[in-house]
Amino acid sequence: MTHLTARKPAPRRGGYLFAVATLLLAAVAACWALTALFPYELHQVWYWLLARFQALTS
Repeated sequence: MTHLTARKPAPRRGGYLFAVATLLLAAVAACWALTALFPYELHQVWYWLLARFQALTS
C-alpha cells in the first residue's frame, strides 16, 4: 500500500500541445467532411443566412 503523501508522477511534457493539435485536426476533419458530404445543403444555408442578414440590415 502506498503512503498517502506519495508523490504523483510528473506530467508529460508536450501534453498540452498534443491536445491542441488533436483538437485542431478534429476541427479540420469535421469542416472537410461537412463541405465534402453536404455541399448543396451548405450552399442553401449560406443563402438563407445571407438573406436574413440583409433583411436585418436593410
